[in-house]
Amino acid sequence: GGGIASGTFGPNGTGSLTLNNSAVTDNSSPGTGNGDGTGGGIVNLQGTARLNFTRVADNFAGGPAGGGISNGNYTGGSGPTSSLTLNFSQVDNNTAPLAGGGGIQNLAGDVTLNASQVDGNTSLNGGGISSGNGNGGASGGAPPGTSQLVLNLSQVDGNTSTAPVPAPGQGPPIAAGGIANGGNAVLRASQVDNNTATTTSGAGIVNHGTMTINWSKVNHNTAAGKGGTASGGGILNADISAITGATTSGVLTINYSQVNGNSAGGFGGGILNGLPSPKMPLGGTLTLNHSQVTANSAGLGGGGIYNVTGGVVSLASTSVTVNNPDNCEPTASIAGCFG
Repeated sequence: GGGIASGTFGPNGTGSLTLNNSAVTDNSSPGTGNGDGTGGGIVNLQGTARLNFTRVADNFAGGPAGGGISNGNYTGGSGPTSSLTLNFSQVDNNTAPLAGGGGIQNLAGDVTLNASQVDGNTSLNGGGISSGNGNGGASGGAPPGTSQLVLNLSQVDGNTSTAPVPAPGQGPPIAAGGIANGGNAVLRASQVDNNTATTTSGAGIVNHGTMTINWSKVNHNTAAGKGGTASGGGILNADISAITGATTSGVLTINYSQVNGNSAGGFGGGILNGLPSPKMPLGGTLTLNHSQVTANSAGLGGGGIYNVTGGVVSLASTSVTVNNPDNCEPTASIAGCFG
């Protein structure tokens, strides 16, 4: 907590923090290399934090989580669930070069954004928001998928993830420029636009938990690298339950929404459903209702949607059109989508 540390630090009650019409700016939590250095602006540890008409900006975290705000359970034990609510607030231009969550990192907690913005942040992965239980879905013995993320009328725009392509055997090449979700997430009337993954995959959103996107936009995101490791320009949805043991993973439902104008150097300019693996295909379950996937591009194929072997894609009243070099690959695996 470079600026503020709030939460439950002992057995006598739960910490509570409220900021009204305030600013938490230009703070630093550099860390010592021993797992500290989280929450450049604010740490909320198993407490309740509410930000109203407040800005958290230009903060730095040198440790493993949260350039702007770290929310959650960082001790791995039992205790109250951390709760963070932003109302008409901004989390902008924060940096966490070695961490997830340039703007906000949520570890097994609850985060709700109402009419708020998480813009222009930078981190190793989850440039805007990283939400999950850590370690691909499980941390400290907690069951996978307990984190909750809700966006209402909010923006996650112009964020950047900088994770390099990992060495062989060191994990998949995914980073999430905008939002990384490993738990439960719901987006309502929100936008995830103009985010960038500089080298690896999932520029706008990476989902390996359960996510529903309603009346929202995921537009003009860029997986800027080259080849298959830079795939999923708008969204990467993957079932990694075989790795983490999660009961539910890689389930994404998109209703009345847009995935337009995204690009990737590899596969799936709009959406990559699944993650190619030399040992096992990590497909996902993707459903689009009354939505559009338009004007996306991919360097290697699947300009609109690329469906990895084992993935399931269902389209209902949805258009996948004017994508480059094609709309879907393989077309036989996506009923109602034509090359």
